[in-house]
Amino acid sequence: MANRTTRPIVPIEHGNEREHRRLLAFRANAALPKDGTEGMSAPLALESYSTAGLPTASLWKGALAYNSDLNAAVYSDGISWISVANPLQAFTYAIGDEVTAITAATNKIRFRMPYAFTLSAIRASLSVAQTAGVIFTVNVKMNAVTILSTLLTIDNNELTSVTAATPPVISVPALTDDAAMSVDVTQIGTSGAAGLKLYLIGRRT
Repeated sequence: MANRTTRPIVPIEHGNEREHRRLLAFRANAALPKDGTEGMSAPLALESYSTAGLPTASLWKGALAYNSDLNAAVYSDGISWISVANPLQAFTYAIGDEVTAITAATNKIRFRMPYAFTLSAIRASLSVAQTAGVIFTVNVKMNAVTILSTLLTIDNNELTSVTAATPPVISVPALTDDAAMSVDVTQIGTSGAAGLKLYLIGRRT
């Protein structure tokens, strides 16, 4: 019978897949209690890698590892390695109701950041599109200063900034804890656009 107290070091990459699975099973079994109960009696340690040393994420979708640079577990979504401790998240803000036509004005909504946040993407959407006129444009500010070098736009007859001919450019991605945020609608075309939402996408820092 295998000695359950012996936990072999099992790297994520192994030349022989069958042997790799056998070692993983043995390592997991070593962490299980000896009385047959379901719970584990000891942690199952993850193989440690630096950020640069992590294996190719596309080959290990669903796998877990430990990133020594982040001091956190990471998992592969098949594209990249993502910190379990700091997953991607989004704040969504409604600016007006779903039916009232939006007007151009500053400070359409104001709020404060609940914690420091690194912005990786920003979006806007409408429930009702405008059909003509100048492009619907939105600015976002932190402490009265814009965080965008190219503002958010929603093209005519569209409901989302994702399809805009000119995508937004984030010039200030680091949003500080308790920062005073504000949203301006800088221009609209023909009236009728309604149901504006703003999405701040990123990670807590």
